[in-house]
Amino acid sequence: MFDSYSFLSAEELRKQRQIYRFITRRWIYEMGKWYVQKLHLPVPAIYPVTLIFRHFIGGKNIDEVIVTIQKFKPKNIKVILDYAVEGADDQKFFDQNLQVFLNTMDKISAQKDQIPFLAIKPTALASEKWLRIFSEENITTAGLEIYKAIKNRFFALFDKAYKAGVIILVDAEKSYTQNFVDKMVWEGMLQYNKDYPFVWNTVQLYRKDRLDFMTEEIRAAYLKGIYVGYKLVRGAYHEQEILEAQKEGRESPVFDKKEDTDKQYDDAIDLSLKNHSRVFFMCATHNKESILHAMQQMKAMNLKNNDEHVWFSQLYGMGDYLTYPLAEAGYNVAKYVPFAPISQALPYMIRRMEENSNAIGMAKYELQLIEKEWKKLKK
Repeated sequence: MFDSYSFLSAEELRKQRQIYRFITRRWIYEMGKWYVQKLHLPVPAIYPVTLIFRHFIGGKNIDEVIVTIQKFKPKNIKVILDYAVEGADDQKFFDQNLQVFLNTMDKISAQKDQIPFLAIKPTALASEKWLRIFSEENITTAGLEIYKAIKNRFFALFDKAYKAGVIILVDAEKSYTQNFVDKMVWEGMLQYNKDYPFVWNTVQLYRKDRLDFMTEEIRAAYLKGIYVGYKLVRGAYHEQEILEAQKEGRESPVFDKKEDTDKQYDDAIDLSLKNHSRVFFMCATHNKESILHAMQQMKAMNLKNNDEHVWFSQLYGMGDYLTYPLAEAGYNVAKYVPFAPISQALPYMIRRMEENSNAIGMAKYELQLIEKEWKKLKK
C-alpha cells in the first residue's frame, strides 16, 4: 500500500526529486542554521530559500495558504493549519499571535470541511519561562496577572473554535512546561467538549508517563461526560530533554530506546481505540509500522476506514507516500500545513530539524522512493 510515489505525475515527481536531492545534503541545513542562529541575519527571499519555503510552508499568510491547499481537495486530504511563529518573550507579540489565530478561524470557519483543524503552539501564546514557572510552582502574586493573561489567550481560542466549529490541536512542549499546558487543555475540554471534541491535546509518547496520563484523563472523561481528543506524536525534544535532565540532576522523563517509544505509541493507539466511545485521536506520524498497526486494529474492531474518531496526519512537504494512499483508501487524513512570512518560516524549520534528529534520515528514505519511481518513469 505504501512505499511508492506512483500517484505523482511526471512533473510532480521531477519537482519532488529536485527538492529532496537538495535537502538531504546536511551541509545545507548546517549553513542555514549558522546563517540564522549565529549571524542573526535576515532571511533573504532568494533561491534556494524560496525553493525550500514553497515545498514545506503553505504560504506567507492565511490567504496564500488557502490557495495552496486547494490541491488536496480532489484527493480527499484535509488540512491542519499551523501559524509557524514562536519563541519570543513579549506580551505584545503573544497578543498579536492571538489575533492572527482568531482571524484565521474567521477565514476557515466556512471551509471547515476542508480545514477542520487549527494547530496552536503554546510558545506562540506564552514564553517558555512562564510556562515552566506555572508548571513547577504555585502561582505567586507577582505572576498572577501574567497567569491570567495566558489563560485568557488560551480560552479566547477555545471559545472561538467552539463557535466556529473548528478543532483546536494544542501542540506539546518540553516536559517541564507541559503541566501548565495540560491544565489549560483539560479545563478547555471540560468546558467545550461536552457534545464534540473541539479541544485536543498533543501527547508525546517518548515520555515515560504519558500512557498513565492518558489513562487517567480518559477515566475522568467518562466521569465528567465529555470527549477527549489526542494528537499522538513520538516527541520533538528527545536530546534536549535528556541533556536538561542530566544538567539538573533529575531522572530523564523520556525513554532512552526508540523501541520503548514505538511500543508506547502503539499502546496509546490501542488505549484510544479501546475507549472509542469517548476518545478521538490522530496518528500524527511518518512511522509506517504504527500506521499499519492502527489500520489493523480498526479492522479488528470492524470500524469503517473513515470512522470519525480516528485520523492520520503527516507534515506538508513530507510523507506523501503515506498520505495519498491513506486518503485513497478512505481513511481520514490531514496534512499539517504551516504558514508564516519567510523571515519567520526558515528559523521555524531549522528548529524543527534540530528537534527531530532523524529528519534528514526520513528525507533520504523518501528520496530513495522517489528515485525508484523516477527510474521506472525513464524506462
